[in-house]
Amino acid sequence: MVRTPTRPLAALVALLTVACAGAPPPKAVPEFELFPLYPQYVGEQRGEGETGDVIHYWTDADRATHVLHVADGKLVDAAGRLLDAELETHPERNGFAMYVLGADGTIYYSFDHKAGYLHHSSLTAGQPVACAGDLTVILGELIDVNNGSGHYRPPPRALDNMALRLAQMGVDLRTVQVKYWGEPDRVPPTEAQTAPAD
Repeated sequence: MVRTPTRPLAALVALLTVACAGAPPPKAVPEFELFPLYPQYVGEQRGEGETGDVIHYWTDADRATHVLHVADGKLVDAAGRLLDAELETHPERNGFAMYVLGADGTIYYSFDHKAGYLHHSSLTAGQPVACAGDLTVILGELIDVNNGSGHYRPPPRALDNMALRLAQMGVDLRTVQVKYWGEPDRVPPTEAQTAPAD
């Protein structure tokens, strides 16, 4: 026997149907191909990797303070401050920040690369990434981006993931050098794909 909703329940269902009809669609999660940590680095946070160094892995709290954002086409931190190369603070990085593009489309960055202690794998605690490499940013202006990571060795197509994600966030890649390690003649996705969203 099929029961029909009572009047109050039917009214609630109708109200929810109307309310949901005007609701925005849920935020789409980017679908990226993922690349795992190279096997010789598995266990590096315990000193079990190829080098024997104990590599520091970030916690969720560490990552939360190093999420890359975009405002008016410029790269900013979580507080809205322009990212900068910080040459005086981190001369060993020559103005580069390392980054990883996470599985959910979040970009984490750090100016603090330290060989034998903090690597690309540190940023996502060794989890697979959609891309990893370096970028140069001066006063929020993205100068260049690459897919250079020894821990993940993302193929050139992974940098397409990063280029498309940056464009989705509002970066105009027509002014950025996209440097493909392993395929130097490759060009980024078409201008239409990388033009910032309106």
